[in-house]
Amino acid sequence: VGVPTISVVTADNQRIVVDSLRANSAAVSAECTKESIGRAVSELLGSPEKRAALSARAKLLVDGLGAKRVALR
Repeated sequence: VGVPTISVVTADNQRIVVDSLRANSAAVSAECTKESIGRAVSELLGSPEKRAALSARAKLLVDGLGAKRVALR
């Protein structure tokens, strides 16, 4: 909900979500290695502009009410 995110695929069924978030500029993706995650963290730490852009874009895609909507069904 507006937090800059580094998404890591740890299971095949997560790839479509991670790819979609990255394609929509709502998250940075990394491989499940220390090196890849480290690069992604460094990239975000070094760019307040990128963090702000990811945050703004993520807010447009995720409202944080998904669990509530599922519970009300």
